[in-house]
Amino acid sequence: MKTKSLSLFAIIFLFGFMFNIKAENILPNGVPEFWSSNIVHNGEIIFIGPNAKLRNLDLSGIVLTNANLTGADLSNSDLSDADISKATLYNAKLVRCNLSNANLFFTDLRRADLTKANLNNADLTYTSWSFADLTRADLSDTDLSYSTLSYAKFYKTDLRNAIFNRANMDNTDLEDAITGEK
Repeated sequence: MKTKSLSLFAIIFLFGFMFNIKAENILPNGVPEFWSSNIVHNGEIIFIGPNAKLRNLDLSGIVLTNANLTGADLSNSDLSDADISKATLYNAKLVRCNLSNANLFFTDLRRADLTKANLNNADLTYTSWSFADLTRADLSDTDLSYSTLSYAKFYKTDLRNAIFNRANMDNTDLEDAITGEK
């Protein structure tokens, strides 16, 4: 019979949860400035903040409204059906991230790397994408209305059935993007 040993962090977390002790009071240096320790998803505490390393996680359905994830690495993570509205993901790494059906309304994705990300059927209205890399990403069936897409990279990006109503596309090259009917 295999037994799992609890990490020191897990023991501290369980103890803190049972006695309503905040992570800020039990981590040696506290929680870094601008971080939130009150996100519990699928029974696990997740620290959210600038430069967070959140790779390869199942975060489907998570609520990250107004989160500051500047420079965070969410590569290969599942954020399908997540609410990431009004969040800051400036210079974030979202390579091969699943953001299908996610709410990214008014989200800052400037300079973000979304190479091969799946954003199918996501709400991308009023989103800032300036200088973002969307190489080979799937943005089919998305609404990009009122978004800023200036200087964004759309190399072989799937834009079929995407809506660009009043989007700012100054200096955006869609020549190699996939458009038309599905």
